[in-house]
Amino acid sequence: MISKRSVLSLFFCGVVIFSLFGMGCKKEAAIKEVKEGKSVAEPASNLFKAQITADSVPQSAKAGATINIPVKVKNLSDSTWPAKTANPVRLAYHWFDKAGNKVVWDSNRSILPKDLPPGQEIPLTVKVEMQKKKGEYVLEIDMVQEKVAWFKNKGSQTLRFDMVVK
Repeated sequence: MISKRSVLSLFFCGVVIFSLFGMGCKKEAAIKEVKEGKSVAEPASNLFKAQITADSVPQSAKAGATINIPVKVKNLSDSTWPAKTANPVRLAYHWFDKAGNKVVWDSNRSILPKDLPPGQEIPLTVKVEMQKKKGEYVLEIDMVQEKVAWFKNKGSQTLRFDMVVK
């Protein structure tokens, strides 16, 4: 019978394929959650370099509303961002209060329509759920490689702006 600890180790080894063949699994490299910006495994390249821009951003919106923000995302890395793998790259956002405290870390995802090669740029729409509580917030739009890491936590710039929730 396989223990839960063994299953987690096997799963981790499955994510880091090269560990299966010669490098071995490191127990100290157990699965960590991307929800808090922690990574499962280090990438083999500088995949985590993005440029996120918007021609205009809203300054306010109604509490509880859902708004669409059109942005352009450019792959500044030397690796193609995968769109349809076990760990795809996606666009998401975080909410902070004016003091910089995290209000919402995990959010809706915008899916890349196809793999995005280095140097390429595509338009995407961020579907943002506004906070239910009125007040002043900071909205931060970031890229994430699912179950690996948020781009911001690997040094990439994000798109941040103030928002008033009415």
